[in-house]
Amino acid sequence: MATVNQSPMQQTNGETAAPLADAVRTELLGLSSELGSDAALCFVAPGAAGALALAGFELDGELSSGNLPACAFNDLYKWSMLPVIRSIERDHADDVRVVFALNIRSQPERDALARAAAEGGTLHARVNWALSALSRRLFDRSVFMGAAEGLGLDAQTVDSICGPAGAPRALLDVLELDAPTAQVRRTRNSPQQQAERAVPTKDLVTVRTRLEAADAVAGTSARLHVEAEGPWHRVTFMETPLMQAVHESLLRERLQHEGTTYARWGKAARFPTTFTPSPPPPSNFD
Repeated sequence: MATVNQSPMQQTNGETAAPLADAVRTELLGLSSELGSDAALCFVAPGAAGALALAGFELDGELSSGNLPACAFNDLYKWSMLPVIRSIERDHADDVRVVFALNIRSQPERDALARAAAEGGTLHARVNWALSALSRRLFDRSVFMGAAEGLGLDAQTVDSICGPAGAPRALLDVLELDAPTAQVRRTRNSPQQQAERAVPTKDLVTVRTRLEAADAVAGTSARLHVEAEGPWHRVTFMETPLMQAVHESLLRERLQHEGTTYARWGKAARFPTTFTPSPPPPSNFD
């Protein structure tokens, strides 16, 4: 199988990359009479917090620097629950493995994912790319510790999640795609990094997909299961990034079929009362 090495968004969206902060600044200046000058100044003023927050993003929503950091999309609840998780793990010889299963609630989107896994296409490529990119989302130890302030986490816990100082660890270690047209069968962080860290097999986080066929007798549709498995204290930080990766793939595929750019969708999302949003999503992605 071929390895996914380029984002399908880079291949298919056709948008000209431009700093998102500049675009939002222009939008706000145009709407200052409706939104008030304070909103516009949040981005226009030199060194404004709003502009700094968006400075690293392109118009298509991608980070200018490439891969997202591992802490992105994780909320503080993950950190606040970590001492409880570690206490339970230690009561079980530091060997509590969990499986997080992604639940797509929309039937049309579940059908689209299953069909894409069976037949291929752009949605299949997007999902594969998004899942493989989780192995390139590295933890920033200083950011992690900033969120963990006051929790009293021990060095072993921090090293297990973030990797030792100077050797940052990724969210994902192993990716296994179970689909007839899978572009990635199995991938890990670089062998050299794995050897340097000497990570025990039981400490690895695996994300796998499993295509379940339709069952006419049971009346169930085909379904693509997306799961993350590994040590509880590591999988907890995979849950929301995994949801983000799959749902963003679905969103970008939907926008492509609607003929709407990510930039236009983003403008409608930012200013829903002053900008006409995209039409409702179709019932499927055919």
